[in-house]
Amino acid sequence: MKVVAVLAAVVLMVIVGLAAGVNRKVLRWLALAIPLPMMKWPSLAVMLFSAELYRGTARGMEVALPYLLSFAVLLALSFRRKNGKFFPDKGAFFFFLYWFFSLPSLMNCHPDLDPGLNQTGYMYAWYEIWKVPMMFMVYKAIRGYCRFTDDVDAPLIGMGVVAIVNFLEVVKQHFIIHVAQARGLFAHQNSMAMWALLAGTLFFSAYLNRSKSGLWRFYAFCFLAGSAACMRTYSRGAMACLPVACFVVAAVSFVRNFNFRMTSRLIPLALVGILGLTLALPKIVERFEGASSRSGDKRIGLARSAENMIKDHPWAGVGLNNWGIKINPPYDYAVHREEFGFNDQFKEGIVETIYLLVWAECGTPCFLALLGLFGWHWWKAFRLTGRLRGQPNFWIAAGAFGGLTGLYLQSTLEWVLKQSINFTQLVIVFALISYLNEKANAGARAKRPKVTRQQKEEALAYAQ
Repeated sequence: MKVVAVLAAVVLMVIVGLAAGVNRKVLRWLALAIPLPMMKWPSLAVMLFSAELYRGTARGMEVALPYLLSFAVLLALSFRRKNGKFFPDKGAFFFFLYWFFSLPSLMNCHPDLDPGLNQTGYMYAWYEIWKVPMMFMVYKAIRGYCRFTDDVDAPLIGMGVVAIVNFLEVVKQHFIIHVAQARGLFAHQNSMAMWALLAGTLFFSAYLNRSKSGLWRFYAFCFLAGSAACMRTYSRGAMACLPVACFVVAAVSFVRNFNFRMTSRLIPLALVGILGLTLALPKIVERFEGASSRSGDKRIGLARSAENMIKDHPWAGVGLNNWGIKINPPYDYAVHREEFGFNDQFKEGIVETIYLLVWAECGTPCFLALLGLFGWHWWKAFRLTGRLRGQPNFWIAAGAFGGLTGLYLQSTLEWVLKQSINFTQLVIVFALISYLNEKANAGARAKRPKVTRQQKEEALAYAQ
């Protein structure tokens, strides 16, 4: 039944994609719609194979609606012969390296059936092997759409709609259900905090830098919705990293794109921020001071376990998405189990940083490829803040640079960046950075004076 549903969805996307190839309005609606399923991700995804109870970064072979919509966009671009190169830049190539260098870890996957779920470590690894190309498809679809239409707002509008709906859900959980740590539309509050941090920082940059016309009011409200939802999770990582991300955006904006409009926008925002901080301060202090030392000790124990895995298999890792098996008996990587008195039936969690997790599961080459993927887009976003000075799209570069700075800091404390919904948001931002970088390169080449053949011959003769 699941296979039939997926095949029917693919056929529908082929029809929609062909329609989008003829009509640019349909194509724009498709690009806008790619982030929207984040509001109901589990409900709008089909697991062809699943292991919902498994403690891993991927719990099934997921066919999510954003993947299908991206497929339709790529089909429309192919119809118009506007897909471009498969690897348009080094950032896209790092996607391939990250995926490719995860494959050797298959040799160390758990070969036997997991007693609880009747699946082998190879099957768990397949879920991640499948997921990364799906993310690349989203990346290619957003980048290709922006390149063809020069429209960067469509996917960001979709992200803004998700931020607003998520905020309304957080308000409901806070005032009606009285949830201690709101999670909004997401499966876990840490996942929402990380998503809202990146979205809120992007929209903060729009509020600060964008001219007061068009979508400015919409983006300003999205910033308030995203940042409020992020702080309401009371995630210590988010509460520390969101102000850092916004400070980076403000600093870069003042240095590289200053105008007096920024000051007038920051003053009322500062007053609102001080008021909100005053109201939330008791709870924030409680979250930091009342944190259990046992929780911190457990995080350290999991980090030590990751180090043990890295020492045991430094080049290929213990197996992609196999952490949930290898951290538990009969494997002895988790030496801290004895310190906490866990018995053999206890199922341990995941190390709380994406970097140690990837390094432990997939080895050093894959870990370096991940750093390359993250670092290339971060560096290009920073460079774009200088190259797009005074241009309409400066705010995206500044927001991406600040947002990725905060996100990378938070991901040292949490692994949830590998979750499908957070990874999808990340690759959308990567696609925008890649497109703007290509556009800036094209603009720089166009400004160079053209040298005629005669001038070249005269220069060569002079040199001789």
